[in-house]
Amino acid sequence: MPAKTHGERLDRLEEVVGILAESHISLEKVVAELATETRRGFDQVAAQFAAATKRMDQDQARTEALFRETREQFRETREQFREQFRETGERFKETDERFREMVRQNAQHSRELDDRIDKLVLAIAELIRK
Repeated sequence: MPAKTHGERLDRLEEVVGILAESHISLEKVVAELATETRRGFDQVAAQFAAATKRMDQDQARTEALFRETREQFRETREQFREQFRETGERFKETDERFREMVRQNAQHSRELDDRIDKLVLAIAELIRK
């Protein structure tokens, strides 16, 4: 192979430097595109994270509201049970008192009836004796 002249070597060197420069520019473009895509990806993830955080905050607010509402309903129900228990107790006391009064009145009527029967039997016996 014949030896190359300085001019040929210089031409070849310029060609290689040109290829390297083109490769470097191409690589810079790829790196720039990659950086842009990476930034877009980060922005997209940040937006998704913000949306998820917002949904979680909304869900938490709804859950807290439901919890407060449920707790209030339990409190109201407990109060209603207490009131009904108190009223039922009062009704039982009233019913017991009425029952005792009826028993007392029944005993009184029974005694009165026994007295009348005794008087009637005595009157019939007196009538038979005469």
